[in-house]
Amino acid sequence: MSFNKFQIKEHFLKFTPRYTISDEHGYLIATVNKHPFSLSKKATYLDENGLEKLTIHKKKFSFRRTYFIHKNDQIICRIWKTFGFRPEIFVESLVEPDAFVIEGNILRSEYSFFKNDTEFAHVSRNIWKIPDQYGVAIKKDEDQDIVLAMVIIIDLIQESRRRRS
Repeated sequence: MSFNKFQIKEHFLKFTPRYTISDEHGYLIATVNKHPFSLSKKATYLDENGLEKLTIHKKKFSFRRTYFIHKNDQIICRIWKTFGFRPEIFVESLVEPDAFVIEGNILRSEYSFFKNDTEFAHVSRNIWKIPDQYGVAIKKDEDQDIVLAMVIIIDLIQESRRRRS
């Protein structure tokens, strides 16, 4: 089983907060720009040439944080966080028939994605050991852009928790 490795870095001291995504050799492959004045908490996933590949937005006026990933004006994925003492994050693909689960410690950015009991992506903050960076390993036959966008959404969901602590 072969994996591609990526590094995600959050740039939070810029006027427009954004993430940069690099491959294991340090080459920039994508950026995600958050729109700071958007009511629906939009973000745009751009390739290395600045072309839009995906858009991310948060559902307006929702009791639970719910995000959507759009590709070519079609919603392809929904991610939401439940209420409760130990809230959980769920991901639902709206185009893939195979369901998948997330296991591990999402709060510490140490978790994996599984489909049919087989790991297809792993997220680890310990790979890079820098607070605003973490690593993602994705199985080569998976859609890396969608998996990376899901990881960034999970980070956005956890962002308000990090600000409170």
